[in-house]
Amino acid sequence: MENLKLNGLTQCHPLNLALGARVSRLAFLNNPDSPIASHLITQDNVAERTQTVAVSTIDREVESRSIKRLDLIKINVEGFEADVLDGAGETLAAALVVPGIQRLRDHGVPGPPSARFL
Repeated sequence: MENLKLNGLTQCHPLNLALGARVSRLAFLNNPDSPIASHLITQDNVAERTQTVAVSTIDREVESRSIKRLDLIKINVEGFEADVLDGAGETLAAALVVPGIQRLRDHGVPGPPSARFL
């Protein structure tokens, strides 16, 4: 919040929840030694230091906040992009925001799974 205030970003509203394809709860690894290494826990990667986090969808958050326009949705979810975009179908279909994807790392995935949303 302090960073938003320092940069005069009054239209940004950070939410303390995860985004996915459906409303649920998921395990989250909170790595205090390296916050950038924190991530959702899937069935493939069980860890000890976890907490449960609420999961919502972009569609639900847009509707519940009566958002009429989005200039940007930045998603940095380390391989969970398709799930987040699955939960944004109505928002993307309504053209509230124009999708664009920047892929920085391969992660061994053959082609970006989120390309189907373009």
